[in-house]
Amino acid sequence: MTDSLTRASLAYAAWRGDEAEVARLLAAGANVHYRDDCALYLAARQGHDAVVARLLAAGADVHARDGVAVKAADFEGHDVVVARLIAAGANKDLVLFAAADNHAVFE
Repeated sequence: MTDSLTRASLAYAAWRGDEAEVARLLAAGANVHYRDDCALYLAARQGHDAVVARLLAAGADVHARDGVAVKAADFEGHDVVVARLIAAGANKDLVLFAAADNHAVFE
């Protein structure tokens, strides 16, 4: 598998929520930081908490692209993912929607 295909495949697997494929691609050397941590953003936006957890464990950066992962998860209403990203160091001041409905996200 070519490097560019591996990287694009990681983003696609993250978007689909395919945790097993994400794990396989990471083990094969896929770059978790490809395109400013695009896979983390896509998994967060889709609400795939297990994939987000795996990407964070592999070193994904919650601050990439000005914290777009936590913003996207928040906008889409994925409070569990928002909480995970905040616990991993994402800026909770970027969260606008979860705070209005669910203060437990910050606890």
